[in-house]
Amino acid sequence: MAHFDPARVVHFNPARVVYYDRFLHFEDKDLKISMPYGYSGLMLLESKYFDKQVNNERNDFDIFPVKTDLVSTISWEMINNELKKVISKIVSKGIPETKKINRKKIKEIQEERPYLVNYIDPQDIEMAGYLDKRQIIDKAKKKFDVAKEKVLNNSNKENFTDKELNDAIQLAQNELVSYINDRVIIIEKLKKLVNKSEQVESIIHNLFMTKYTKDDYYSIGKNNLWLLDDRFTTYSYAASDKRIQEVLTDINESYQDVDIVNDKPDLSLFFSHNPNNPERLKSVILEIKPFDFKSKSDRKKYHGITQLIDYVKAFKDKEKIQEVSGYLITDIDEKLADRLLGDDYTPLFSTESPIYHRHYDKLGISIFVISAKTLIYDAEARNKVFLDIIRKQNRLTNLLEN
Repeated sequence: MAHFDPARVVHFNPARVVYYDRFLHFEDKDLKISMPYGYSGLMLLESKYFDKQVNNERNDFDIFPVKTDLVSTISWEMINNELKKVISKIVSKGIPETKKINRKKIKEIQEERPYLVNYIDPQDIEMAGYLDKRQIIDKAKKKFDVAKEKVLNNSNKENFTDKELNDAIQLAQNELVSYINDRVIIIEKLKKLVNKSEQVESIIHNLFMTKYTKDDYYSIGKNNLWLLDDRFTTYSYAASDKRIQEVLTDINESYQDVDIVNDKPDLSLFFSHNPNNPERLKSVILEIKPFDFKSKSDRKKYHGITQLIDYVKAFKDKEKIQEVSGYLITDIDEKLADRLLGDDYTPLFSTESPIYHRHYDKLGISIFVISAKTLIYDAEARNKVFLDIIRKQNRLTNLLEN
């Protein structure tokens, strides 16, 4: 392999880093560097190897981005990796707050893409504050995708090496981190939507589960029923805005004695009450009401409870369904809260505002009334537990805390 001379530094200016005699910016070769406010300079790089690799037009070098061959024995990736080491030393010596700036950039990436932090190059960590954030993320993502493909290719093997097993475990952990991070995005989107009141009822409905669809198993990314409760991701059957007649038919129950077969609950969820007896079902019915009526808002929102009771009764008397409860999601203003308290609903503690609950003894059913904001902030609190665990266990923790 040809020898690559270290850089001869004249001045350092990440805004315009050039290669010797060719005036090519570093960013043209996948090394985009930027300096903090108040620092500037110019860096020139010279090498005998460059002299030998100048192309015929003398406007570039015959050097491959990643691969090498007998003629081009060094790639730009190899050059950049060496340059990062050199530049890192120069920057650390010349800028006292280098470590603080690096830590800030890495923390930004961790907040944005926590599932990629284990795939960031060590050299990128050492000078993260001066590299383009998008470039760091894109490189880490490529490594993540390569790792995923490698694990998938090995999945049919009968025996695994310790490294292959550890790689698979790390990938599974980071896939989970990616899923948790996606939840953050959904929660932030909902926070903005609830302020638009009635305009977002259908959007929130679709965020839970797309309207007019049904499903018999859960997979990550298919819907967002975790917003209400993580337990609701274990359903054996789910229907969104489907007629009661169709729902009962799908779970092999008769609808002959049901008066409201054409009514469509917003969400109808069914769970195997006992894993050893999948025919014994538990059901949850969800109704979403507009958050801002122009008049008589509390009366119209309260009508959602009447609907829920009718829906619950339609399912409760069926042989397979052993337990049913209903959830009304809306905006709980002072008038609605007073109406709920006057009807024997009990306020239960929650992070934003109370969840109101009543058990109807004669009917044998429970109804919960939840504010949309409470729903969001409770989901955020549950998700934060996962995020805190993830952040404490990744390899960048010491860098961020020191």
